[in-house]
Amino acid sequence: MNPETMLDILKASAAESEEKSDQIAEDFISQSLTIDEFLEQFKPSRMEMHLRKLKVDKMQELLRQRPSN
Repeated sequence: MNPETMLDILKASAAESEEKSDQIAEDFISQSLTIDEFLEQFKPSRMEMHLRKLKVDKMQELLRQRPSN
């Protein structure tokens, strides 16, 4: 697997995590979740999304720095 493909997969994974956390927030706003359920689900989901986005940024930086062949 080449690095660009890995980056694309990581970007898709980050977007999926963001959608998941957004859905949790929407469920809370629509009162489908209690405050305790929201807090239990949202924080880990959002942390996962931020970590994935951080990895995307780092991988993009590494790809920009590699020598062109």
